[in-house]
Amino acid sequence: GRRSLAHEQCTWRASRFCFAEVNFTMPPALLLLGGWPQNWFAWRYLMLPLSQHFTGIAVDPRGVGLSEKPSDGYDADTLSADMFSLMDALGHEKFSMVGHDVGLWIGYVMAADRPDRIERIALGEAIVPGLSPSPPLLSDDRWVSDFLWHFNFNRALGVNERLVEGREDLYFGYQFDTKSGSAEKYPAYGKEFYIETLRRVPGALKASFDYYRAIDQSIPFITKTPKLLVNPDQSKLLPRRLALVGGQKAFDLSLPDAGLR
Repeated sequence: GRRSLAHEQCTWRASRFCFAEVNFTMPPALLLLGGWPQNWFAWRYLMLPLSQHFTGIAVDPRGVGLSEKPSDGYDADTLSADMFSLMDALGHEKFSMVGHDVGLWIGYVMAADRPDRIERIALGEAIVPGLSPSPPLLSDDRWVSDFLWHFNFNRALGVNERLVEGREDLYFGYQFDTKSGSAEKYPAYGKEFYIETLRRVPGALKASFDYYRAIDQSIPFITKTPKLLVNPDQSKLLPRRLALVGGQKAFDLSLPDAGLR
């Protein structure tokens, strides 16, 4: 039959999450988590093709899009618990998952903490705070500086909202123009949709920075989290079910100390 995409809301334990879902024949669930400064809309071209094999669920976690924007809870542990609670509410005890950028931070913690619930997972295009080697603050590689300067800007307390508010198109437009695979091919309507969401939805701009401010809480938690391993002789396994994906200029994602291969 004809497939279509539905945009829905789910309230669970007083938290409201918005998500897009393609669901017809009830195949295995696939949780899709995107990255900063995007939202569920990043998955729009993939959800219908994926629906041939999965029930695709593209979620806006707390603070993103039209989901609720509480004042705290943007650390990886809380975000992970949010997603498990949402999948519980939707009736999916086990599911597959794709995590991109910030979605990788959440997905890593989910898979490391509850590998029994993750059937398969693909993670890409980010470093894991507290696990990945931290790039130098003053890198001698200009590209690294240009690519990662927003990390420290976004982690600042208070001043970044004041600098960006009213200039969302300048700041976020620059991020899309300089970090897209091809700025010329990136659709203008997509960039405008993300920027207008951050400009118009109350609390969205602050919450977008809170993800980076919460790295302060995520790092000690992830450091203590059982490492995600794919070696069948070790514990916390996801054998043959873990994929790490990087772009053309991605950092080394092998993370030998974490057991990832």
